[in-house]
Amino acid sequence: MDNFPELSSNVWEHENDDGIEVKSRTKWESEFDIPDDIIDSVRILNSSLVLNAFSKVFEIQKLIPDPYFSGGGLNIFRMCAITGYRGSKAKKSLKDMNETDF
Repeated sequence: MDNFPELSSNVWEHENDDGIEVKSRTKWESEFDIPDDIIDSVRILNSSLVLNAFSKVFEIQKLIPDPYFSGGGLNIFRMCAITGYRGSKAKKSLKDMNETDF
């Protein structure tokens, strides 16, 4: 964790979907953007061995690596609501949710 980029660093893009989530993720476009002190960890997590294990554990078929890190890389979620809804219903406010939504 000592090598995890500070949230104030310019490597992050930030999104704030009020009432749903506040998210930050790295703006990497290739391996060359990843700091040297965490590249090995990122490569391992993006490897076929780890992706195959995740496929089995989470029962998601055919996970594939993302060499361009589009939407990938490091992510931080500070508030997140998972509703199982799609479209406009997916953006329910946290205060409007009840235990049947989870």
